[in-house]
Amino acid sequence: MKIGSRVIFFVVIIYCIFYAALTKLGAYEDNVTTMSKIIAPCPCISDLEFWQPKYILYTQYDGRKYVNALGLIYEPLTILDQKFWHKTKEFHL
Repeated sequence: MKIGSRVIFFVVIIYCIFYAALTKLGAYEDNVTTMSKIIAPCPCISDLEFWQPKYILYTQYDGRKYVNALGLIYEPLTILDQKFWHKTKEFHL
């Protein structure tokens, strides 16, 4: 393996390890609370709970994404995590 390939491999491994640590410390949070941390508070009723890794805000509502800087950096892993391991929970009122 060339040095450049080793560096890229090492960076990807570190990236995944950091995400694993953040998701281990994460929790489910309703989408309205997440959106209000990113934009102005919304007078809405929440109907979904999304998995939020620690310090990462990533939610989707009405075709729009609401993310913070770490949410953008870890978007690919967050999407996979929310799709396969920590699935979105729906509230039934």
